[in-house]
Amino acid sequence: MDETEIDIRSIIELLRRRIKLIATTFMTIVVGAAIYAFSLTPTFTSSALIFVDTSARDILDPSSQIGSYSDNARIDSEVEILKSDNILIRVIEQQKLINNDEFGVKLGWRDNLKSTLRIQDAELPTGDEALQSVLGKLRDAVSIKRKGLTYLISVSATSISPNMAATTANAVSHAYIEAQVQSKIENIIAARNILQSRMSAASRSIILAEQSFDVFIAGNIDTITRETGRTDIAQMRQELERIASTQANFASSAKLISQNISLKNWVEVANSLQDEAITELQKQREALANNLTAIASDSQQAIDLRIELANIDGNLLTSANSGLSALRQNISSDQAKLSTLRQQIRTSVINSNLPADILAQIYEIQQNAEIARTQYQALLTRVSELEAQAQTQIADSRIVSHALPPSAPSFPNKKLILILAGLSGLGLGIGLALLYENFVGGFSSEGQIENVVKLPVVAVVPHTDLPKKNGDDQTHLSAAELMLSTPLSAFSEAVRRLKASIDYSLRQTKTNDKNDQSKGKVIMISSAVPGEGKSTLALALGRAYAQAGNRVLLIDCDLRKPSLHRYLGVDRDLGLADYLKNPDDANILSKVIVRDKESSLTAIVGSKRSKTPTDQLSSGKALAKLISTAKSQSDYVILDSPPIIPVVDGLYLAEYADVIAMIVRFATTSQGEAKEAVSSLKRVKNPDADILMVLNQEESTRHGYRYKYSGYYGNY
Repeated sequence: MDETEIDIRSIIELLRRRIKLIATTFMTIVVGAAIYAFSLTPTFTSSALIFVDTSARDILDPSSQIGSYSDNARIDSEVEILKSDNILIRVIEQQKLINNDEFGVKLGWRDNLKSTLRIQDAELPTGDEALQSVLGKLRDAVSIKRKGLTYLISVSATSISPNMAATTANAVSHAYIEAQVQSKIENIIAARNILQSRMSAASRSIILAEQSFDVFIAGNIDTITRETGRTDIAQMRQELERIASTQANFASSAKLISQNISLKNWVEVANSLQDEAITELQKQREALANNLTAIASDSQQAIDLRIELANIDGNLLTSANSGLSALRQNISSDQAKLSTLRQQIRTSVINSNLPADILAQIYEIQQNAEIARTQYQALLTRVSELEAQAQTQIADSRIVSHALPPSAPSFPNKKLILILAGLSGLGLGIGLALLYENFVGGFSSEGQIENVVKLPVVAVVPHTDLPKKNGDDQTHLSAAELMLSTPLSAFSEAVRRLKASIDYSLRQTKTNDKNDQSKGKVIMISSAVPGEGKSTLALALGRAYAQAGNRVLLIDCDLRKPSLHRYLGVDRDLGLADYLKNPDDANILSKVIVRDKESSLTAIVGSKRSKTPTDQLSSGKALAKLISTAKSQSDYVILDSPPIIPVVDGLYLAEYADVIAMIVRFATTSQGEAKEAVSSLKRVKNPDADILMVLNQEESTRHGYRYKYSGYYGNY
């Protein structure tokens, strides 16, 4: 199979091996997400929908188009207006959010903590600071978005209360509509005020134009009379001046009478109007007032006098107003006479045979007056239109859908959170499994070992489930027993493959010492950490060499924790450590040498765990002499070394080895520990000795022996 292809079965096996890690990660994240989701305060979101009519027209003039910028720019501008602080401040004022439980001014957790610790007195913010606090909360709770490229704007509000969410969204929408109408009215009123100020100037221009005509005629009356021969014009002019003087006197008297009436100065009113009835009423009033001062204020007579006095005051006011009204009628009559007489004079002058220069001046005065009247009329018309528009303005936008209280919270979406947490937990668990399997944890393939430690893998030993010895006996056979009981098993074939690779490595090793070439070869079986199955493989390899007719000596060099004697089924009080402590005692050596009952294999075993440091024994002359003697008497000396990482003994043994078999356990041995062990061995080993990697207890996959070549192996 191409290495670049995905191996589904291998992935499934990896997941099966790391199912606990995946399940733990999955449950941790899901439970954490559930706790988080159910601890959150639910919030509700409600939305209102606003339509912006970009074709809005003036009600008083439907043919006029309002606005000149593009629709998109208009909608985007309205969105920004809706987001503005001006609208939100309106909502705060209208809804009284300063005192609201959710949006109102509150002490933060920092302030509460400082107050609790008595570091600083906690005080609620006021004024602009309070407004900014509420404004910030409202700004976070409100979302304004345009619906795609439509003319619709969505106004959403979020709150812990469904009613508050709907109320806030509707309040923002209504505040926007109100602000839009108010803005239009304010613009119209501002334009009206500007025109009204211009009207005052236009009115003065009309008056000056009218006066300039009369002044011109008054100044040139002699010339006009002389040139035209019309004395009636001069007479009309004299009459005009007389009536104007009379009108001015009447106006002055009317003003004075109005002031005296307001002051109830009836004597002056009577003198000004020269009305005997008012004079008589005033005398009666004075007499009653004098009589009222002479009697008790709480008597019936005093009460009657006050009533009579009030009646007289009423009659005085009526008579005075009647006289003032008559006087004002005279003023109006004189004004009409003045207008008529003034028009007669102008007509007579214009229709007279005047010199050209005088006619030109009169025409210029008339034109100026006409222009002033036209301008004034135009301004007056426009002011009237603006006043009408100010009273008939409507918003260009309208609410097409009011916000309603939602029935379900918008956050948190517990179902979605749990689904996402489950997917995340599953993904993270698988990711951690892959990370642990390929970078942190154990090895799962030959290629992985070769990529990490940069050494060849010469054998892959499959995992073997051994049968029990007897029915109720719970102890298991050693896998090394398969070399004898089931020589055609996958395990046995893997051991023979290891043997073949070691033989090839030994043949490649060159030495110039002819005597050394005749000696046996030393094979070291090692591992990075305990529990990798190296002792089982050392025994199985020794039996494989013995079955091939070789003289084999297997030495249990794990002085700290020997185990070979249990696999061989022997029990000794003394072990190799005892001999190395007393190398001159041949009796001890004879007791630690045993023969395999199932093969011609000879072994030097240990007895019990050592409680003292053993590195001095491993590096001592006694062990070196023992190995040298064993080489001279055996074809192969197999050293079952202790693990490299926990103890240093294995590093001393490496210098004796002609080849080293490093055992790593499938999906168990840490990559870092394997690299460290190999690196340590490279520094101390014989330069000509090869280090061969062995993957032990491989889980059965479709790449394993049983699946690929199961027909070639025997059952056990």
